[in-house]
Amino acid sequence: MCTPSGDSEAVVGRFLKANTRREAVVIATKVQGIMRDEPNGHGLSRKAIFYELDQSLSRLQTDYVDPLPDSPLGL
Repeated sequence: MCTPSGDSEAVVGRFLKANTRREAVVIATKVQGIMRDEPNGHGLSRKAIFYELDQSLSRLQTDYVDPLPDSPLGL
């Protein structure tokens, strides 16, 4: 199960760093309304999205993610 705490991103980041080149994989992430159990841990403002993206990049041990078009299914 994926959790807002980013545990799954950390596992994926460690695995990819040890087993592949970054250029050989597509990495995407997402933000949602509630990301942290803190007063400022929710919302989709520009500031909140950039903060959460920085956190994801750190956990994934990469400096960029690959943009993907929005799914019509909302996945």
